Amino acid sequence: KEKGVAPRLTIFAAGRPKYLENEPAGFSEGDVMKEIYDRRIGTNIGSNSKTLVLRENKNTQDDLLNSLATAIEKGCKTAVIVHTEISIPRTIEMYRLALKAHPELKVLQVQIVPSERLLRERYAKNPNALKKLDRMLQELRNSKAWEYMQEREDSGIQALKGKEEGGYKGRGNY
Repeated sequence: KEKGVAPRLTIFAAGRPKYLENEPAGFSEGDVMKEIYDRRIGTNIGSNSKTLVLRENKNTQDDLLNSLATAIEKGCKTAVIVHTEISIPRTIEMYRLALKAHPELKVLQVQIVPSERLLRERYAKNPNALKKLDRMLQELRNSKAWEYMQEREDSGIQALKGKEEGGYKGRGNY
């Protein structure tokens, strides 16, 4: 919106992980994201821009593969994957492996962008908001929660590399 260019297609790929199993059928994390997007941005970017929610994804790997396949199916030539900064290395590794397993995905020009970068760009002209954002992100990076997530992200990368080599598959979703 701020750059004056509406995306042709916006996909909310945060699906339905295990913790949502007891919620109403059809509800996903992506529904919440789309609602916020529509309220703040979506209705102001033009009628040629479409939004989709992928509700059946169970993990990041599903998010990635299903989003890219959907973008190709809808005729897109480029895709921007937005993920949290801490998850970018794992997402890049997943994308690398996805291209090996699904060469048909190579028709898309893909850029992987940290959400924090988009927030910094959004607040670039508001020094007070930018300072507050940077302070909040620094506090997060110094927290036990960040340490825990970094360990899980590193484990996920190790699991992906091990899976490719036929060895360690890690634990949980990656």
